Amino acid sequence: MAETLTLSDVISHAFEIAGKTYVTHHDGGIETISTDEYKPFNREYNISRGLLAFVLDSKVYVLPESQACVDVLKENEFKKKHLIYVPFANDDIPTVRLNEWYQTLYGNI
Repeated sequence: MAETLTLSDVISHAFEIAGKTYVTHHDGGIETISTDEYKPFNREYNISRGLLAFVLDSKVYVLPESQACVDVLKENEFKKKHLIYVPFANDDIPTVRLNEWYQTLYGNI
């Protein structure tokens, strides 16, 4: 019997952005992502190019899209909002904690 996935499970497998993080674009440009921009989107999520981003308590979480994770978010009253920018969905990568991002991206949940 398969284990039931919880919101804590999803969060523990996601890449967390708290405060500010810097990202490098494929063209070499650097940009700052600030969670301040995400405050109006608490308990909301969006999907772009195979990545799922959601906002909870002033933090942004990003992980590979899966129906199981979306179902958990919906069960916890998250709403889909197309206005949320999904970090790293446009071939950008974090400038710090890169190994953690790759583990999130290529690890399984």
